[in-house]
Amino acid sequence: MPTAAGDDAASLAFLSDVELARRLASDHVALLAFVGEQLSGAMPEIVRVQRRGLFNTGQIDTVTVLLGATHYELSRRHGHLVASTGAVSGGVVLDHRDVAFDEWVDGLLAGLAHLAATSSQAQASLSRLV
Repeated sequence: MPTAAGDDAASLAFLSDVELARRLASDHVALLAFVGEQLSGAMPEIVRVQRRGLFNTGQIDTVTVLLGATHYELSRRHGHLVASTGAVSGGVVLDHRDVAFDEWVDGLLAGLAHLAATSSQAQASLSRLV
């Protein structure tokens, strides 16, 4: 299906945001803030953000995204950024597997693209990212 020029521009803007996220990978605090705030703002129904501090008001510590049967988690552990995925069955995460950050981003983007292709509500929510 052909896309409008505006859709192409929006896609390019989102891809440049993704590239920015890859560059921020070395700055864990900024990266978690970027991913957590952007995704939870656009799709709060599938994104959970955990913060440090009293009353969950500090810096973002963990971002969790549940896409179908896959659980994506990005967190800080002992000063390091850890990206992981897991299989979900019946609402329970059955396993966690640490993955490279690029693999995590690629998997998340593929899952979001699939969700947007199957749900007009998800597509509208994701359009808020761009």
